Amino acid sequence: MSLPVGTVSASAWESWRHLRALRHDPPGLAAVRGPRKRTFDAALEQAEQLFAAASVVGAAVRPLLLFYGLSQAGRALAAAWVSADNGQLSGHGIKSTNYRSAARVADVTVESAAGGSFTTIAELLGAPNLSHPMKLGDLCGLLPDLASFPLSADAPTPVPFRTHRVTHPPLSKDVQLIGAAVLSQWLMNAPPVDEGLDETPELQLQSRLQHQQHLNRTLRMRIETFIAAYPALRQGWFPHGGDQPIAPAPVEGGIQLVYPCSPDWSDIADSARGIHTYLGTSCAFPELPGGIVPPHPLVTWWAVLYALSMLARYEPDRWTKHTSVASSPEAVPVENLLTSAMTTVPQTLLEAFTQLQNQHPPELIHQAVGR
Repeated sequence: MSLPVGTVSASAWESWRHLRALRHDPPGLAAVRGPRKRTFDAALEQAEQLFAAASVVGAAVRPLLLFYGLSQAGRALAAAWVSADNGQLSGHGIKSTNYRSAARVADVTVESAAGGSFTTIAELLGAPNLSHPMKLGDLCGLLPDLASFPLSADAPTPVPFRTHRVTHPPLSKDVQLIGAAVLSQWLMNAPPVDEGLDETPELQLQSRLQHQQHLNRTLRMRIETFIAAYPALRQGWFPHGGDQPIAPAPVEGGIQLVYPCSPDWSDIADSARGIHTYLGTSCAFPELPGGIVPPHPLVTWWAVLYALSMLARYEPDRWTKHTSVASSPEAVPVENLLTSAMTTVPQTLLEAFTQLQNQHPPELIHQAVGR
């Protein structure tokens, strides 16, 4: 398989520059001189070099370099914010039991193992582990940048999602949360309102109203069916009930949903509802098969690259066949995945650092270490 080699995108270099800038004054527990700071610096250097090396090789070994690059970056995260074991990680914490037998890359499953790097980083980011085997095709559906060439066409994808607090007297005297979700364009399309209407003006007006009410109900049912797969979206309701038109959000293709400002919703961590920032956009992520809350995007990439590295390392002949564009329908989706990872993973890693820095202000860290 032919992959772009020898080049790294400008956005990837920008992410690595921001990550390099952390190393002279590390965040969290790595701020204090000693083993943690040395591990933070060395691990990020190794991660950057492994990604740089991945840019100049093809599919035969790129998954190995990408996975171990991300794994080393995880050690930097642990050095800064994991209090146990002096911030040291041990073991993969993830496994695949069918990578040797799965007929397709999309059917390879991964799941958490007891302890280890994967489970530690997932817990650090406040996201659930993969407590049950999950197919690679379903996990890749959680990464919007892979949607152009999906491994599994049936997997639901994340949708952009914003919330803001407003006073909405028609609904309640209390402040409400208004969530704006950008939904798929096909979901918003409806047949023309003038098809099959009676010809007389009076009956035509009545038919138009009835037809419009029918379209509103149909659209409402479409949206309710769609958002049922999203833990964050399905907890809201429409600002207007009955047959009233669904109010558009102030974003293209958006729909407004209302949530109460109560401990039952607004005080729950975003990650517990499947809301994560991905490539600069806050998104509502769909749940995985079995009702599993979607993991953090960095954890998803970790699981995906681990599975591909296992195939490439232990099943090189089958991996070569999977990545041959002349013989495998999965070759281009895998090629797209490996190319996207070069840019997306450093950005997602930087977002994880930003998230943790916001959750653990420096003054709290300084108090903890006596500075």
